[in-house]
Amino acid sequence: MDVEIWISVCKTLKDSLSEFPTLSKTELDLSFNKLERDLQQLNKEVHSLIQSIPEENRILVTAHDAFGYFGKRYGLEVYGIQGISTESEPSLLRVNELVRLLSDKKIPSIFVEWTVPERNVRALIEGCQKMGHLLTVGGTLYSDAPGPPGSGAESWRNMVLHNAITIAKGLK
Repeated sequence: MDVEIWISVCKTLKDSLSEFPTLSKTELDLSFNKLERDLQQLNKEVHSLIQSIPEENRILVTAHDAFGYFGKRYGLEVYGIQGISTESEPSLLRVNELVRLLSDKKIPSIFVEWTVPERNVRALIEGCQKMGHLLTVGGTLYSDAPGPPGSGAESWRNMVLHNAITIAKGLK
């Protein structure tokens, strides 16, 4: 989810492919330059969207910790209810820690992920409600794969932009 990392990956791939004599170095350079411009624009858009969130609200909580690189690059604290694995169940201690964090910091929203069941997200909402804090679902994020047709996240680029827009709206 870190666009700058992907720019670097694409440059390395271009450099490696340019070693093949059957591939046109000129065409590779043209294709890479076009892709790099598009990714740099995407990176600027994502930075701008995340910077529009009040600093005290830049806490992203999702079902599992798939947004670590995204958070590090764009300035969000990231917490996954389940950690990295979608197979494990969070401990009661973990749920209670997140309820306290969200309630104490008055974070307005947490996010569901398209491929992960919502039950743990609902547990946080209910826990915050018991502490007198209204917590909502800020929207659906895509982490493991782009979204289905009509989701607005059908490609990797659109997925990253969709996530940034959703996060910015949900945390403002």
